[in-house]
Amino acid sequence: IDNHSIPLKIQFLTYFGYTILLFFGYMRETFRKLFPKFTNTEVGYARLVRDFDDFYQRRFYTRIRDCWNRPINSRPSRIIGLMERQSADYNKTFTFTGRTIPCVNMGSYNYLGFADEIPYIRDQVIESIDRFGVGSCAASEEFGRSVPLYQLEKIVAAYLCKDDSVVCGMGFATNFAGLPALFDKNTLVFSDQLNH
Repeated sequence: IDNHSIPLKIQFLTYFGYTILLFFGYMRETFRKLFPKFTNTEVGYARLVRDFDDFYQRRFYTRIRDCWNRPINSRPSRIIGLMERQSADYNKTFTFTGRTIPCVNMGSYNYLGFADEIPYIRDQVIESIDRFGVGSCAASEEFGRSVPLYQLEKIVAAYLCKDDSVVCGMGFATNFAGLPALFDKNTLVFSDQLNH
């Protein structure tokens, strides 16, 4: 049994909802072409997006964008403060109500809790930012190498009895930046399914 399968009812309702949005979107596009005075493009300015990008932005994304881009006013810890907002023009613009809604954070890399208010960790983070800058946990290609990263690579190389090593700060950077540069089409790579 596949634990990740989506029930047929959910699939149908999702596709049905998108089909309705597509149908009414094309109806409104036809109206917009018949009566061009209702377009929002100002005289003398070119449209930023065209064709399906323009259609998707106006007819799909704008209508459902409140599902994403949710602003928070707290640390990205286990519980976050979601800033409540309202829209009176079908999600073209938002106004904040001033109310904060506590929510469980399920979309952050803070699974170790380092962004929580723990004085010992906070003080070490501030000290490392002062010494190495805000890009100290980024890939070397972005902000250069730091002394602790260089020392860690030497320790790993010595432990593995190799001349040198490369340490990446996260699995994604390893999989999509580091590894492809080392392999060619004849290389066989074994990787754990949880290696993100």
